[in-house]
Amino acid sequence: MVMDDQRQYLEQFADDVLGDPDANKVVDGVALHWYGDGNTLPSLLTKIHEKFPDKFLLYTEACILSPPVLGSWADGDSYMRYIINILNNWVIGFVDWNMALNPQGGPSWMGNSFGSPIIVSNTVDDKFIVPDSVIVGLNIANLPANLEAVAALTPSGQKVIVLDNRDVAANYTVSVYNDQGSYVNLNLEARSFTTLVFN
Repeated sequence: MVMDDQRQYLEQFADDVLGDPDANKVVDGVALHWYGDGNTLPSLLTKIHEKFPDKFLLYTEACILSPPVLGSWADGDSYMRYIINILNNWVIGFVDWNMALNPQGGPSWMGNSFGSPIIVSNTVDDKFIVPDSVIVGLNIANLPANLEAVAALTPSGQKVIVLDNRDVAANYTVSVYNDQGSYVNLNLEARSFTTLVFN
């Protein structure tokens, strides 16, 4: 992997390194950080994928740059929003900088504290988009601006749809249809994440 920096530098870096025939031969993919993502649109990832389709894009660093607030909607929504946007633009995975932290946001070699999205449990295995899943397209009609979604097909053939209702007040009812014409209506409460898993 090369780069391992902010998305705002991706296009120039990819053109310089991946555009060089000698360098291109020894590079498998590009590593990215999320901290500057607000400076560019996620569609830049698709643009780079289309230029260099044989190179993967992987987010290798992200974290909440403030002490943890357990149960924080804002922190969870921040992760959900960024992950949905990058997965829908050819990114193959996402690695948090802090895989697991204590409730104080440490320990840290820097002596500071950061937030982490991961809560470790020895009794629950709640991964829905599992390793080797493939992100697939969604045919979406009339999706409100505050709703975002990503869909995946797991290695076992299950279909997973993750929905993020970012609206602070409004609940939405959505209908999810499968290829056979069956459907389910879901009520998405304000400020909620909903995961649908089906065969």
